[in-house]
Amino acid sequence: MARRELSAAVHDARGGGEPVRAIAERTGLDAMTIRNILAVPPATPPGHGPG
Repeated sequence: MARRELSAAVHDARGGGEPVRAIAERTGLDAMTIRNILAVPPATPPGHGPG
């Protein structure tokens, strides 16, 4: 569960215009990890996806 929350927070921060470097510094992760998180679309809650 914590991974999903981190991923959602990273996507929200980036969507809000925060630079990758700032997100990395705030989370304690490196910029490459932040970019990898951003490369994967955020998970959709069950029942909210296509279908």
